[in-house]
Amino acid sequence: MRGEEFRILIVDDGSTDGTRELAERLHDQGFPISVLDRGSKQGIGSAIRDGLSWCLTQGDVGRVVTMDADMSHDPRDLPRLLSVAPHADLVQGSRYIEGGSVGRWSTSRWILSIAANTAVRVLLKTGMKEHTTYFRVYSLHAASLAASVRDANGYEWAVGSLTAILSSSLRVEEVPIHFEPRSEGSSKLTPAALFQWARYVAKRALALDRTHEDLVRISRFALVGLVGLLVNQTILFALHGVGGQPPLVAAFVAIEISVLSNFVMNDRWTFGDRGGTRSGLSRLVRYHAACLLGIVANVSLFSLLVLGFGTHYLIASFLGILVGFVANFHGSSVWTWVKS
Repeated sequence: MRGEEFRILIVDDGSTDGTRELAERLHDQGFPISVLDRGSKQGIGSAIRDGLSWCLTQGDVGRVVTMDADMSHDPRDLPRLLSVAPHADLVQGSRYIEGGSVGRWSTSRWILSIAANTAVRVLLKTGMKEHTTYFRVYSLHAASLAASVRDANGYEWAVGSLTAILSSSLRVEEVPIHFEPRSEGSSKLTPAALFQWARYVAKRALALDRTHEDLVRISRFALVGLVGLLVNQTILFALHGVGGQPPLVAAFVAIEISVLSNFVMNDRWTFGDRGGTRSGLSRLVRYHAACLLGIVANVSLFSLLVLGFGTHYLIASFLGILVGFVANFHGSSVWTWVKS
């Protein structure tokens, strides 16, 4: 930032490691640093919201940049984000577009991040690949819209602020960044925070102004899934409970029959207007792949939450089913039954 006019605001939520004292000493020494001391931990979302509100009260601010203070966001990426800012109201730093990258992250955290961003992209129809990192550049208009989001205070605020800006038809651009996991301290991402985030995304998805066609298709897909579950359990009981077949054999046959029944119902009902030019066999093979994608997403997230974060198995199961449903529906919509 050499040669640029800038100020740094540190939002401090009652830290005990000397952050606030050091920042205040630098301020007294003439560095362009201010501290917003909130006294206690109130949530990352509310911290950024208060920081944006503070910046909007300063008469000489042109753009506002937000970033984490644990060096996960590389300051060397800042010029790239700022170079796009004159042409966009929000510049979103992205790990998942071409040129973006993630450093030494565990497989479990990578899976969780990919699952979360995919769920938001599909459920909220953002058209973006990154929704959960705070390395952003705001215009004053975008900052004002983000600061007005008051129904979220934690990690879910990232989604709420982004969708508020998108729904106002402001221009949003994704720019690649490198994300490096923190080397000091520990993440504040708890099972409770994960559940709060998932509940918020689901709430926003239900409130989204979708077309009647979208709502009908999602409803039909969910209903077919419930019928498939009943078919699966009935076949499993008939083969194993009554017929005495080995459990693994009975489970495999039950799964395959339920997949076939789901395919027939979705092919003729849910996506009946999307026959396209593909053969029925091609659609069937692709539907199997979409189902496998949903199963992998479900099991992966369940295992991650239970084994990696100690989440209660019922909560983990609910979130796994939700993500699996999203993955299955997305794969079916964009790959199995494509608009002609």
